[in-house]
Amino acid sequence: MIIAIFVVTLSRAAAIYPLSALFSKSKLKIELKHQHILFWGGLRGSLALALALGLPPEIAYRKQIITAASAWLLLLFLFRI
Repeated sequence: MIIAIFVVTLSRAAAIYPLSALFSKSKLKIELKHQHILFWGGLRGSLALALALGLPPEIAYRKQIITAASAWLLLLFLFRI
């Protein structure tokens, strides 16, 4: 699970930062602070689900937490909140 989170985070960074650098000398330049927002903003649903799925089975309300995280991810996907 940790490896999956690391790979997703790394691939997200590989998509945001180098592509933003391509526009660094144009009028479409994306400031570094905005690049950070793009990077972390895209992880809110998937990171919540990954963390929920990584909970140990003995945690109270684990199924409810996974259900809530899955529902949130579905809402994000369907409505692009």
